[in-house]
Amino acid sequence: MGASESKADDHVHIQPALQLRYDRLLQDNDVVTTQTVADLISTQHCPGFGAAVIKSLGLELDQVLLPGHYGKLAMKLLGLDHAHATDNRIQLLISSLRGEPIGLAEATISKTELQAFWQLVLLLGLSVSTNDEVMKAEDITAMAVILTDSVPVTEAGIPLLELSGWCQQHLPRAISGAFKRIELQLTALEPDTAWPHTIEWFIPALETKGFTRQLVHQPQAWQLTSMLPEMYLEADSWQLLYSSTDHGQSANRLQHHAFQYRGPTLLVVRTLGKEVYVVAADEEWREDRTVPWGGPHTRLYRLAPTMAAVHQKPGLKISSDIKTRHKEHGFGFGTEPTEPTTAMLWLNADLSAGRCSCHSTQPKGVHVDIAIGSVEVWGCGGDQALSGQERERRRDQMMVEQRQKARRPRASEWLDSPDRAILDMGGALKAEDARIDIKHARTGRE
Repeated sequence: MGASESKADDHVHIQPALQLRYDRLLQDNDVVTTQTVADLISTQHCPGFGAAVIKSLGLELDQVLLPGHYGKLAMKLLGLDHAHATDNRIQLLISSLRGEPIGLAEATISKTELQAFWQLVLLLGLSVSTNDEVMKAEDITAMAVILTDSVPVTEAGIPLLELSGWCQQHLPRAISGAFKRIELQLTALEPDTAWPHTIEWFIPALETKGFTRQLVHQPQAWQLTSMLPEMYLEADSWQLLYSSTDHGQSANRLQHHAFQYRGPTLLVVRTLGKEVYVVAADEEWREDRTVPWGGPHTRLYRLAPTMAAVHQKPGLKISSDIKTRHKEHGFGFGTEPTEPTTAMLWLNADLSAGRCSCHSTQPKGVHVDIAIGSVEVWGCGGDQALSGQERERRRDQMMVEQRQKARRPRASEWLDSPDRAILDMGGALKAEDARIDIKHARTGRE
């Protein structure tokens, strides 16, 4: 389907929702104006955003909007009046920051503007969540700095169209996420509804089970949500399965807490040098000493100090070998993950050190040693995968208990054992065995 057909379908599906929203606004107000729209799209943490956007479009805040005018303004605000929505949306955000309209082709964004742009994108995207705790200013600023440093901006700035291309390649959902709240406010659509040709946006809740610390907070969840394959976003929450801080830092502890979870997971590694790597595994964690595993949606990312999609195409594999003799034990990730010298990321068996070829200070492909500070595994398969893991653990525990009950009897118990009586009647018990029995019996009486 071509871009023009997609655009036409979007118009057809969203128009009834826009009309319904306008009718509801008219019931609550004597008249619908541009100020009404400005108030709708502003947020608690961006109170002046709506007014800035309206003014950047060359409109006054007291203009009355008839149904047709409201629909056209909404389509412009959502970027759907343009064949390339991402370009148009970035143009709208930058225009709101400058307070005036800017051209699409000739616009260049400075590094200072770029950081303000990312802060605005983050605040709008995170505003979809109802949890105000996600809006810590220092976290927003820190993430905006990481994103700014990740974009190839020069002293002269970066052209708007080049920034749009970078966003579509590295953070394909970031801009649509920023406009998700605007979409919900301007239409009568429910939060779990999306019209065709858009990607549903949400930030998963983070279930930590009371662990003392965590590497992933809401800004990092926003960052991951912007670029992960959709299978990692199907559950309403991500659940912290393993934390080296709470469970202990070793392959055995990771194996105990993360294995048998039959759903997609995120392995998060933070080095002592504050590099943060994420491995998105689309298959159940397992130890396979012969063949590396991993499906078409296995990915490797670097989140800090600069962001990079290290391997964002099918073909990434995982090697998990902590038992084979005469071989270095550990976890490898890459297209050739079985050895520390060929893996893109390697973690040794005690999760204290490793190697990587995607370090922020080195050209891609150059291996450097890393010291690991902490490791986490997050489950993205929802309650069903978590309950399945718990069932597997209970079954394993029952098998252990059954083996313990089926143990061989002690020497003192052997004298009265039915098995011994059967052997004795069959003549299978030798004289030497009888002397041993007497000796054990005397030892027992003493």
